[in-house]
Amino acid sequence: MSDDPLPIYALAKLQSAIEILATHPGEIRDRLRAAGPDLMAVPHSIAGASNVNEDIQWIYSALTQKGNVSASLHRMRNKHAVCIAERVLLAHTKIHDYISHDNDKN
Repeated sequence: MSDDPLPIYALAKLQSAIEILATHPGEIRDRLRAAGPDLMAVPHSIAGASNVNEDIQWIYSALTQKGNVSASLHRMRNKHAVCIAERVLLAHTKIHDYISHDNDKN
């Protein structure tokens, strides 16, 4: 496996965000707000994982449209918030596959 710890760290942060999205009370915007610190901590660029980087950058951009997560989510439509949550799941799947594929090489 690569010596780069960023993919594993990114996976852990995305996993934590997914757990919050699945279990935190409230509507999707409340859950995204709660998951915000984990999502903002995901590295924006992981070498060799360009397909994941695009998703991570999209999530970051969507959550910081108005400058910060709370302001961005304040007036966001639930439909758009759901799209963000779905993209979080997609990024998690891609980074998991990236790490698994890297492990299969070794």
